[in-house]
Parts: sequence; C-alpha cells; structure tokens
Amino acid sequence: MTLQELITVLENATQSMPGTIGANASLMGVSGWDSMGVVSFVEEIGETWGFEIDGEAVGQCATVIELHGLVQLGLQEAGLAAQG
Repeated sequence: MTLQELITVLENATQSMPGTIGANASLMGVSGWDSMGVVSFVEEIGETWGFEIDGEAVGQCATVIELHGLVQLGLQEAGLAAQG
C-alpha cells in the first residue's frame, strides 16, 4: 500500500475532502479521526486489503506516516506486501 493509497483510505474513513490530509499530518488534527473514524479505517483496510489490523494500535498512531508504517507491517505479516 502506497502512502497515497493510505491517505485515500484515511480520507474516506474520516469523511474528509480529497487532498485535505497530507503525508506529514498529525492524526489529532484530522477532522473525523475519532473512535468511529478508527473503526471505519480498520473496516476499510480489511475490506480493501484483506487483512485485519488492530484497532487499538491504529488509534495509538500519532501521524499519517506512523499509521502507514503500521499498515505496511500488517501487510508484511499477512504475506500481502507484494500487493502494496
């Protein structure tokens, strides 16, 4: 999963306008990044990429880059890294 793909999933999960979340953004500053945003993000990752990611770990990420690293690790552990 590229960083831009992750940002798109994040924008969808938080109902943000496309292009409003940058790669270096703090997740605390993202409108809609609350418990429901985390749940939506986790669900979309599962539906789109076919693996489960720990919602608690997602909620502990502070930045978009950190979130991308967590998802990349999940892809590797699920044996799906070649897709992203």
